[in-house]
Amino acid sequence: MVKKSDTIEQDLQRREKTELIAMIKLMLQQRPELAWVLQTPLPTTGKSTPPINAALYHSQIEAAVAAAIKHDRDRSYRETLKNTLSAIQSTADTFASKEDYAAALAIYEILTTAAITYFFEVETGYLIFPPVLLHCIDGLDTCFAGVEEDRPMRQRVLKALFSIYRFSLTSYMNLDEDIPDLLIGNPTPEERQVIAGWVRDELAQLPDNTGLAGEQARIYHTLLRQLEKEGLK
Repeated sequence: MVKKSDTIEQDLQRREKTELIAMIKLMLQQRPELAWVLQTPLPTTGKSTPPINAALYHSQIEAAVAAAIKHDRDRSYRETLKNTLSAIQSTADTFASKEDYAAALAIYEILTTAAITYFFEVETGYLIFPPVLLHCIDGLDTCFAGVEEDRPMRQRVLKALFSIYRFSLTSYMNLDEDIPDLLIGNPTPEERQVIAGWVRDELAQLPDNTGLAGEQARIYHTLLRQLEKEGLK
């Protein structure tokens, strides 16, 4: 069975430039909030991608979030936010599929930061943002595998994964199912030492070892022991 996305792409390839422009104009009349897409570099085969304009992506997410908060009783604004996040995710995924991991990583970082920042600010944010974070985990894992020799980019991936892991513990949202394995199994011994340092920093900031903080401490200590055990191999 031919995928719908493949059918759409084939149809677009048959169109003349003037037809495509007319179609885009018509679509933007129906969905003017997507006009920002015209300002973003898109993944294309055989062309180098300009640096990602992080401010543009941030501003679009912020605008969608602000509208969803202001019109908290109007579901359509939350749908617009979901659509905006989905469009940005799709862009990152396409960059990753074309092995432009620098562009993909930059966008996954933006999505991760936005999801954590606005998680509790938007009505039903607990429904909107967890899929974004889970999607970013997969995307970040793909980037990590693709930048084997680029140590700075690998550390950025690990930092983003650890940010999601830390948020899952502090928010009690249980988003960390796959992250410990990614933090323990994939990194080099040197990278595990860096992650262990992040864990120790978090432990030092916990107020005490009782109640919820005590549970967080227990989980962090488990991760730390695993990192240190693997680091000896």
